[in-house]
Amino acid sequence: LSGDTEELHFTLNGLDYVARLKAAAEFEDISGMYYTWTTTFDDEIKGCECKLMRYSGDEGDIDVCLWYDAASDLMYSLTTSDGSLDGYDITALAMQIYELTQKNGQ
Repeated sequence: LSGDTEELHFTLNGLDYVARLKAAAEFEDISGMYYTWTTTFDDEIKGCECKLMRYSGDEGDIDVCLWYDAASDLMYSLTTSDGSLDGYDITALAMQIYELTQKNGQ
């Protein structure tokens, strides 16, 4: 990782996640996941621009949630993968992470 990107690996409810945070002047993909995405969707997390991406292939599903807080110039990324993420919504956890970072002054 570049010197200005923070990364956290964790497991929650049997799924492994990677969360990243980086100071950025604009929205950018900091996930480190480079697939031909099966599905992409633009959304919003607490007023922040958000992009959701899913890859579905032979090895399973990969979900990426990217969101940018323009007020604090911070770019966020949350990724997970599993044999099947059918029906899974990564934005709920992304929202919790964002709320925690705001509460802790990130």
